[in-house]
Amino acid sequence: MTDAPHILRPWPAQMTAEDAAAYCGFKGRSGVQAFRNAVKRGSYPKPIKRPGEPQKWRKRELDLKIGGPGAGADGQLPDPVFE
Repeated sequence: MTDAPHILRPWPAQMTAEDAAAYCGFKGRSGVQAFRNAVKRGSYPKPIKRPGEPQKWRKRELDLKIGGPGAGADGQLPDPVFE
């Protein structure tokens, strides 16, 4: 993704480490490492691992941790089938 302000771009459903770190408020290259360390500590969800592809984080899972727009007031994700 670009360095444009996140207000101007939609966040993807699956994010690279760089995008997931920025989405969670971690800034710059050191922020990506700090985000990865927070993932190792269990503060954030683990990434999706598919053979031959870079690790990705699901936006919906990150929303639960940070209270982002995908999480409801009770911290639960809405059921996409019924939304």
